[in-house]
Amino acid sequence: EPRKRSWVSRVATNDDLQQWKNLLVPEESALRYLRHLCQQFQVPITLHRAEYQLDGAKLTFHYTTEAEHPEFKAILKDSFREFRCRIWLNNCQPKPGQKGDVLDLTTDPIPVVVNNIPKLC
Repeated sequence: EPRKRSWVSRVATNDDLQQWKNLLVPEESALRYLRHLCQQFQVPITLHRAEYQLDGAKLTFHYTTEAEHPEFKAILKDSFREFRCRIWLNNCQPKPGQKGDVLDLTTDPIPVVVNNIPKLC
C-alpha cells in the first residue's frame, strides 16, 4: 500500500516556479549520470525521472525494477559524491511487498510547498 502524502501548505509562488524551471536541466543531467552508473555497476533498474527538491537539498530518482531488492550502494556513493545532496531512490511502481511511492509517469510534477519545504509532487 503506498504511503500517504504530506499535506500541501501553500500553492507555489512565481519564484518557486522559476526556481523549479531552473532545475529542469540539472535534473536531465542527473538522470543521464545515474543511468550511466546503473550500466557501469549493472544495477537492474529502469530510471524514469529525476527531481531535485526546490532547495537543492535532495535529489530523487524514480525507477522501476523486476528485481526484488537491487543493490544500490555503489551508485549511491558515487551519486552523493557527484551531486553533494541527499540521494533518494523511489520505486515508483512497487509490487506487493516492495517499498515505494506510486508515481504517475504520464504527468509532469507540480511544484508545491509541503511542511514549509518546496518540493514537486
